[in-house]
Amino acid sequence: MKRRDEVLVGVFVTVATVVAVIGIIWLTNGGLSRGYPLYAKFSWGQNLKKGQPILLAGQEVGHVSNVDLKEGYLDVALAIDKDQMIPRGSAAQVVPVGIFGDVAVAFKPPTPLPKTSYNPGDTVAIGPATPDMAAILARVDTIGTSVSRLASALETEFVKNGGLHDLRRLTASMATTSDQLSRVIANQDRNVTVLLADFRQTMTKFSAMIDSAQVDSTVRNVKTISANMSRLLTQVDSTNREMRSLVAKANNGRGSLGMLLNDSTLYTNVRNLVATTDSLLNDFKKDPKKYINVKITVF
Repeated sequence: MKRRDEVLVGVFVTVATVVAVIGIIWLTNGGLSRGYPLYAKFSWGQNLKKGQPILLAGQEVGHVSNVDLKEGYLDVALAIDKDQMIPRGSAAQVVPVGIFGDVAVAFKPPTPLPKTSYNPGDTVAIGPATPDMAAILARVDTIGTSVSRLASALETEFVKNGGLHDLRRLTASMATTSDQLSRVIANQDRNVTVLLADFRQTMTKFSAMIDSAQVDSTVRNVKTISANMSRLLTQVDSTNREMRSLVAKANNGRGSLGMLLNDSTLYTNVRNLVATTDSLLNDFKKDPKKYINVKITVF
């Protein structure tokens, strides 16, 4: 009886393990997910298998539902989650997602982002294939070849052609030039110091030659002249105002001068007076006895 129970337990555990493994595989392959299909045709898809994720902007939006090799191409069925929309024009690529060879199908949307999306059953566009290990090794080999050529050229220039010797001579020459430049700078610094000292002495002598009393007297004279000029300008301004007032009165006909300048009859009267005087003088010249009657009586 005991032996029988052990066998039953073993069978039950085995069946449970098999069911768990199958269930895990089924869930990994998207057994519970529901979505709409899209299709892609890849020329290269190393390690692309059923159940691997589909990425959009780095987030999982579905899984690979089937992979078939037909005529040298991979016909891949993609199951997209029903609440996710793939922008139309997005390019699908097979990209690595781990260090153990795992891959995924990644969509790269175009720019600017279109307003439409792929419909269920559409065949999506394919982007450029990601570099595989052979391409990476070829690029590394190219870089290694370039580095080798550079090392060989450096060896030729610096070892075989005496480049290191020239570099040493250049370094020694630069050290000598630096020492000479330091000495020149030190000499110039001493010369500038002496020049500044002479300038200070000259300025001290010049300050001693200037009499502060004379400077003060000159400043006071300048102030006096400035005050006199100010008073003179004030008087000139007052005279100018009076002349302007006089001219304004003459122009307006006020006062004797204004009446004299603005009376239009004065000119006519003067002309008449001159004409009368001229006529009188002419008549006097013709007959002076008419105006001068002189009688001389002799006793």
